[in-house]
Amino acid sequence: MSGVVPSKNQTKGRGRFAKAVKFAQSVMKDPVKYAEYKVRGGSSVYNAAIKEYMTRMNPDMRVLLSLPPTQKVALEALSLTEPLRRAVAYISVHKKITNGMYQEMNGVSKPTATRHLGELARLGILQSNKGKGPGAHYLIGSWWEGNGLITSKQA
Repeated sequence: MSGVVPSKNQTKGRGRFAKAVKFAQSVMKDPVKYAEYKVRGGSSVYNAAIKEYMTRMNPDMRVLLSLPPTQKVALEALSLTEPLRRAVAYISVHKKITNGMYQEMNGVSKPTATRHLGELARLGILQSNKGKGPGAHYLIGSWWEGNGLITSKQA
């Protein structure tokens, strides 16, 4: 090699890209996820999955909620912080989020992620599966249906 030492940011970026590749590979192997990305059109499923991972899992980027206007209005009334909005945008698409995903997308510690996800659960935006450890995750909560934003069939 040339002896060039990458900076901390370069190393961090390479690590994020490696995780994005793993995410894209998991999308390619899962027929349900594959179909969701295929429906979106545009670039290949693999490239779309990498692009989404890189934008959603970047705590340095401000998230733009790509939600229908009715959902945006309902969420703005809650005055959520940026990390909480990022989680809401993620769950509106993927219907599930874990503590680890939240930590990664927002660059926060495990206790902070647990506290934030608990706050969203108290608001009804998320619902815990009551799991502990690696199996614990959060799903779309009753708030969405209560505000007429989804039907029980969509959840």
